[in-house]
Amino acid sequence: MKFAVLAFGAAALFLAACGDGPSESRFAAAIDKSLEGRFECMGIQGGGAVRWPLRLNRGGFGQGPVHPILVAMQKAGYVTITPERQARGFITQVVDVIEPTAEAKTWWDNARGFCVGRRGVDSVVRWTEPGQGPGTPVQVEYRWKLKDVPKWAQRPEFQQLPGMGAPVDARTSLIKASDGWRVGA
Repeated sequence: MKFAVLAFGAAALFLAACGDGPSESRFAAAIDKSLEGRFECMGIQGGGAVRWPLRLNRGGFGQGPVHPILVAMQKAGYVTITPERQARGFITQVVDVIEPTAEAKTWWDNARGFCVGRRGVDSVVRWTEPGQGPGTPVQVEYRWKLKDVPKWAQRPEFQQLPGMGAPVDARTSLIKASDGWRVGA
């Protein structure tokens, strides 16, 4: 009888210890939790309310690319982007003048700008086995896609954005804590 109780107790302890072990679903949940606030947006530094038309300095001495979300919005007919040359001393700089449609103005979020979704785990590809010591990180390779995509961005023009069409490969490290798996520092 004592042996049966001890065996049952040992089995219960073993199952409890293994209950939060490494698994694809646990890793996906931990990574998703860390990605909760990772929205893919085209915003402006400092945020806040904007006055339309919006004027954005193009990086790289005026040779930098237009933000890909704006390019997709222009292709979809949501904004017009007009490059404007401005002299600043001895330098001429390109400023993009962005004018959204009346409907597109309603999609602007003062804190983030134009957002096309948030990152979320699409799949866990592989991981390293946990080490022997507590707090030993596990390296996880995963793929993310955009989730919570607004209806206006569910158009073919947006499929070229990272995470919109094909998943994006990424890596992170996870550690096991007393309350489960979490992305390590």
